[in-house]
Amino acid sequence: MKGKLHIKSIYLKEDNEVEEFGTLDDIYEGQPIKIRIQAGIHIEDVDKEIVL
Repeated sequence: MKGKLHIKSIYLKEDNEVEEFGTLDDIYEGQPIKIRIQAGIHIEDVDKEIVL
């Protein structure tokens, strides 16, 4: 079985803000699982760093 990906748009603007923007439904060792996909932002001066 192939996994099913669910994604939504998000807008991060606050330093150290983390938000879930998707999930992946799949099978692991014969059991259904849901993997959460999150993004976080780190703002330092004018540079912005996005971490998934």
